Amino acid sequence: MNNQAEDSSFLQNRGFQYGVRHLLSPLNGTLEQVLEKSLGLTSDQTRALLHLGAIYLQGKRLNESAQQTEIKAQTYLRIHQTPRRFPIEKLNPTQCLVYEDDGLFIVNKPAGLPVHPSVDNIQENVLTLLKQFYQQPLFITHRLDVATEGLLVFAKTKEQQSKINSAFESGLTKKFYRALVHGQELPTGRWLHYMQPSPRAPKTVSKTEQAQWKTCQLDLFEQKKLGENQSEVQIQLLTGRTHQIRAQLSCEGFPVIGDKAYGSNMQISENEEICLQAYELHLPTSPLEGAMLEFHLPRPPWPTN
Repeated sequence: MNNQAEDSSFLQNRGFQYGVRHLLSPLNGTLEQVLEKSLGLTSDQTRALLHLGAIYLQGKRLNESAQQTEIKAQTYLRIHQTPRRFPIEKLNPTQCLVYEDDGLFIVNKPAGLPVHPSVDNIQENVLTLLKQFYQQPLFITHRLDVATEGLLVFAKTKEQQSKINSAFESGLTKKFYRALVHGQELPTGRWLHYMQPSPRAPKTVSKTEQAQWKTCQLDLFEQKKLGENQSEVQIQLLTGRTHQIRAQLSCEGFPVIGDKAYGSNMQISENEEICLQAYELHLPTSPLEGAMLEFHLPRPPWPTN
């Protein structure tokens, strides 16, 4: 899991300053020459950005072998000069493995790492790191937010991916989350909200039904008071919207601790981490058999006041 891009100091280690540059090549020449002329990038800097997958030619991502690619004048390039970085040291490929069989590969994803490649970083994510370590094809079946930790299911074949996706979509799976939140005495039972259909985050949810907004449902079935004005809650997720649990808890006035995007006034790590864990998962072995595989994780060592 050696990351060649770490050698280039101009790449920031963490952060959210994307620094996207759009340009038309001012000359005929190699990619390296064009970026040196246009942006003042050195050969090492160009190589580092190519390693992360942060350079696009005519809308297509370039790979590491493209440094000497000939670029014609007025050709369109997009360069993510400050790609978002992630803490790959948090993923131990052997220790994170929870379960494996002929079709399934289930891991305990650490908080702070994305599940899959991003627009400006194809290296620092769970999928790429595991595929590189195990030399095993893996396919995404569902996602967890960067800031969330917990059970994550990959399939080993496209056929198995299709079966697992169908199970998630048809409601045959059960997903349970544990969260540490600000506040106490949360309402138990079914929570119903409606999420604005926008690709941007943070997500906006409302208690009032609105045209074309997406239904968000969860069951909050257990809570325990912790310290001063904190609670640990357990939730069964019934619909799987992006940031759903985070947005619903925030809407009710109980943001997840560490989740500054949704109203928390605490930071638990220098990385993007919050106190939210996908701790239990039930997967059907076969729709015909009705049997379930069940997976559980212990509580993380979250900070409490």
